[in-house]
Amino acid sequence: MAPNLCKNVESLITTTPAFMERAAKVQSNSQVRQYYWQQAELLRNFEKDQADMCLAHRTSTSCKEKFDEKSQACIAERLAQATLLLNVSLLVLKGIAVYESGSYAVLSNVVDSAVDVTSGLIIWWVIFKSLEAIISQTVKTYLEKRTLLIMILTVLTKFTMWTICRRFSDANLQILAKDHFNDCISNFFGILFAILGQHLWNYLDPLGAILISAHLLCTWIRTASEQVSIISGKTASPFIVSRLIKVCLDHEPSLRHIETVLAYHYGLKYLVEVHVVLDEQLCLKEAHDISESLQRKMENLPYVERAFVHVDYNLDHKPDDEHNITLAMRPQKQNAGRSWKYDLKVTRAPKGNAEL
Repeated sequence: MAPNLCKNVESLITTTPAFMERAAKVQSNSQVRQYYWQQAELLRNFEKDQADMCLAHRTSTSCKEKFDEKSQACIAERLAQATLLLNVSLLVLKGIAVYESGSYAVLSNVVDSAVDVTSGLIIWWVIFKSLEAIISQTVKTYLEKRTLLIMILTVLTKFTMWTICRRFSDANLQILAKDHFNDCISNFFGILFAILGQHLWNYLDPLGAILISAHLLCTWIRTASEQVSIISGKTASPFIVSRLIKVCLDHEPSLRHIETVLAYHYGLKYLVEVHVVLDEQLCLKEAHDISESLQRKMENLPYVERAFVHVDYNLDHKPDDEHNITLAMRPQKQNAGRSWKYDLKVTRAPKGNAEL
């Protein structure tokens, strides 16, 4: 995997995203077409990384970006507080709607709101009660105008919060936006099944409650799986590592080899470890300045939390000889889809290109 990755980075250095997009449009094979689209996206990310590092290099811009980050953090905190207040208010309103209508589909949405405020697996109780109502043939739904108004107000409120949160790049706001969107979908179908159950077939209401509850459970399981893999230090995707390699290749002509690139999750961002090789005749000051500037470049990237740069003077050893072997450094199978190891031997040619 690593040699192919290095060749991709080398070949993309003199290519433009527009060229890759044109190449993708003329391909008849879907897999080849997808490959070219991915390379075009990678090239755009190369350009974005370069722009981010150039902006961060200017002191005034860095200060402005820090101010923008603080401003977004303040907005995120206020929106989170507003979300909590809205969830509590909507929980009370939808509780009234359930009491008046007796709808199991609406009840499933109340449980969703209750989980937003507290937590638990009470949704299984909703599924049980829905099945019990179907078996005992005691389904009775009374959807009044006030109940319908409460549910429509819930959908509109969640949709408004979703449109506000999705405009910001802050990770916490993106999570809130995803939560509001899921609530919007579940509430919409809650209204739909309640109306269909009242006017078409009574059993559509409890069946809709079961479907909505199953959807919520699947969403929670999928989200939990994603977050657990990130919290446990999931290694970066090949595209993230390609972007880091490109930063190293463009950094300094005196950088002779890129020996190893490791990147793994530290929360929503990445911890990066890079081993590079410099001329053994360089003085300590020059080697220090080159490695420190590379470290700062990487830490200026928005997806990097912390970067470590290790300097060597030859390629006669392995990273395992210098460090304890961790999960991120062990070879992984490509089809595992979770972990990647990049033990690279990228050598800078006289013209500035990369060779294996």
